[in-house]
Amino acid sequence: MKVAIIASFLLAVAFAASSDPLQIVVLTESLCPACNDFVATSFLKAINTKDIEKIANITIVPFGNAKETQSGGHYIFTCQHGADECYGNAILNCVLNQKDKKTAHNAIVCLEKKRTAGSQWDAAVAACTQEQGTDLSQTIACANGPDGEKYVHQAAQNTDKDHKYVPWINVNGVHDAAAERQIRSDLVKYACDNYKGSVKIDACKTQHKSQPRTYAHTWDDLALDI
Repeated sequence: MKVAIIASFLLAVAFAASSDPLQIVVLTESLCPACNDFVATSFLKAINTKDIEKIANITIVPFGNAKETQSGGHYIFTCQHGADECYGNAILNCVLNQKDKKTAHNAIVCLEKKRTAGSQWDAAVAACTQEQGTDLSQTIACANGPDGEKYVHQAAQNTDKDHKYVPWINVNGVHDAAAERQIRSDLVKYACDNYKGSVKIDACKTQHKSQPRTYAHTWDDLALDI
C-alpha cells in the first residue's frame, strides 16, 4: 500500500513538473542593436500571443554587459554604450517594477522602438504614455532616484555573471546556443515546440499553418554585444 501511495505521489509530482511553463530569461541592455531587434520582433509577437504565459514564463532583465560597483552606500553603474544606456536600463527596470507584466513588456517594446528611432529616453517615455494610454509619469522620477538604483542593482543580481554577450537567453536555467537562436527568431514557435505539458493554446494549434517569419537580415547579421 505504501509503495502504491509513494508511486502515485511521484507520478503526480512528475506530471506537475511537466506541465510547468518554460522559464525563458532574456538578458538585454537598452542600447544593444541585436537586443532591440529581438524586442521589436520575436519578443513583441510572444508577449501579445494569447495564453503564452501558460506555456512560457518570459522574463527580461535589462542590465547586460554593464558593470556595478559600490561606493558610499550607493551603486554605481558603467555601461557598454555609455551613460545613456545606463539611464535607459534604469527606465526599463523602473517600468518592469511599476507596472503589471504585460503592460511593462509592451511599454518596453514602445520605449526601445522610440529610442532606436532617435528619441531621447524622456521623450520616448512621453510618446509611449500618449501612444499606449499607459501612465508612465513616475518612470522618469524613478530612474533618476533611489528606486531606479535599487531596481538596476536587482537586475545586476539577476544577470548571469558568466554570460558572454547579449541578448543572452536561458531556458529553465540553462543556456543553449541552438535554443537561443530559435527563440530570437520566433519565441512562440520555440515555446510551442518545446513545452511538454498538457496545456494547449491556440497559437500552437495553428503554428504549423503559419509561414516562417522573414527578415531583411539573418540573426548572424546582427552583431551581438560582447
